[in-house]
Amino acid sequence: MAIILRTIVTYFILILLMRLMGKRQLGELEVSELTVTFMLSDLASAPLLDHRMDLFDSFIPISVIVGLEILLAYVTLKSPFLKKALYGSPSVIIYKGKLDARELRKQRLELGELLTSARQNNFGDFSDVWHCILESDGKLSFFSKEDGDLALPIIVDRRVISKNLRLLCLDRKWLAKRLSGKGLCERDVFLMTATEKGD
Repeated sequence: MAIILRTIVTYFILILLMRLMGKRQLGELEVSELTVTFMLSDLASAPLLDHRMDLFDSFIPISVIVGLEILLAYVTLKSPFLKKALYGSPSVIIYKGKLDARELRKQRLELGELLTSARQNNFGDFSDVWHCILESDGKLSFFSKEDGDLALPIIVDRRVISKNLRLLCLDRKWLAKRLSGKGLCERDVFLMTATEKGD
């Protein structure tokens, strides 16, 4: 029982530590995927490195981790709050050509990194960047003015994303009117995106 408890505690501590590092440190993997990768590689290699350790002893914590990952995947589908806490959410860094310095600091993203990523995404002139989003996996998505209006999610899985409504200069009244026009309410909508023009 002690080995199961130690494994669970280690799992959540590693996820917490990886989240504290910030999105840019994660690269391509989600926090839990990266945590599971580290833990599984360690657990799987331990009996190979230490011949005194029973090979089957590593199967218990590995099974616990895989079970936790499956359980967490199910639970985060049902709980948007937990999903945001564990995996984060996308952050708008540049909107309509305006850099959000506060969001840049909050995400611990350096301006030099942003400029480098813009160049790597074929934006030779930084002023051509119209929108930039830091995705939850740590990647930066860039859009030019020619790409058109940025459509942001305003309802995801029956939950209103108020931050995106404000960013688009829209409000709950506008949302209620649009939904009632289609005979819907917020809890009926799985996904709704909108542009600043209200499209």
